[in-house]
Amino acid sequence: MKILHCSDLHLDASLRGRLDGNAAAGRRRELLHTFHRLMDWAGAHAADAILLCGDLFDSSHPSRQTVRAVEDLIASHGDLSVFYLRGNHDEGDLLFSGRPDPANLFRFDSSWTSYVIPLGSSGQIRGGQRRSLCITGMELAGGIPGGQGGNGVPFSAPQLDPSCVNIVMLHGQVLEGAVPSGPDSIPLGPLRGCHIDYLALGHIHSHRAWALDQRGTAVYAGCLEGRGFDECGACGFYLLDINEETGAIRYEFIPFAGRRLFSLPCDITGCASAVDLCSRADAVLRAARSSDTLAVGGIGEQDLVRLELTGRPEYDCPTDPAYLVSEFADRFYYFTVTDHTRPMIRAGDYLSDPTLKGEFVRTVMGAPDLSAQDKDEILCCGLRALSLDTLF
Repeated sequence: MKILHCSDLHLDASLRGRLDGNAAAGRRRELLHTFHRLMDWAGAHAADAILLCGDLFDSSHPSRQTVRAVEDLIASHGDLSVFYLRGNHDEGDLLFSGRPDPANLFRFDSSWTSYVIPLGSSGQIRGGQRRSLCITGMELAGGIPGGQGGNGVPFSAPQLDPSCVNIVMLHGQVLEGAVPSGPDSIPLGPLRGCHIDYLALGHIHSHRAWALDQRGTAVYAGCLEGRGFDECGACGFYLLDINEETGAIRYEFIPFAGRRLFSLPCDITGCASAVDLCSRADAVLRAARSSDTLAVGGIGEQDLVRLELTGRPEYDCPTDPAYLVSEFADRFYYFTVTDHTRPMIRAGDYLSDPTLKGEFVRTVMGAPDLSAQDKDEILCCGLRALSLDTLF
């Protein structure tokens, strides 16, 4: 039996705070298309079910077109059982509002809900009963009416049959202990030793798997497709393969994002000109094209790339991000630059200088109420201004 575990699609997210204008609109369309590709992938690989572990939508007000597209995809893949657990962004009942759910859609609410599925025809356990898969979930998000919250309320684990293959779906931030610390927190203490084989989690946007206890594994699927540069690295889903005879679960992470995001540091210490700056940036970008330099493979023209300028360039080096964007934007789907540099000001060279520049540097360096960083920034701006041809 094959099951897909994914989460945090955040469909219809505005993305305006992450990407510029047209790129944001394009990425919204691509996020929905990735969900379409996922459903088709599941069908093509004869998957039996998909676990949607929260934040399918980004807010309680997605466009009707997006909601209808998701509904049509679920309904049109009738052979695929869709287990849908809402997350903290999925406020309200958005799917199939005002019309019946399709037979292949299974929901959860603010109390533990379980679905039992027989496995195979020959798998036997003690007592001659067929082995079964039990998928259990509960919506914890504070934004969902009736959802569990913090406030010291004890967290109760589900009552699970140890003879079943038990998958538990939750959306939130895991923590040690027995009491939730907030409306979206999941204390792991009560979940250990309660016969969980696979704890399917959503909420954290990077994938991770670790041992829950001697029997089970806890897994964050991460986001299916990165939306901003806080979601770099491999994005995709987990594929579970359940042995119907033994109940053993094998799982693997499947990279699936249509586009990847990379944030690349670029140390420009010592750069004194636009030529130096472009040469240093070009070297970093070329190195990143090699699959040996990045865990998820080299960057390509289909990817979104952020170049992070660091270090201490000469004060008159043009570090304007717009300049580098104009030089390298055509290499990638989206390219942006951030400037975290501090200009190198050699104040000692001006302390005996009889010119206006020397007087300016001595005045700034002698100011007792300015930090070293403030002095660097003031000196940089002032020396650039004093270097303009119009002043001479």
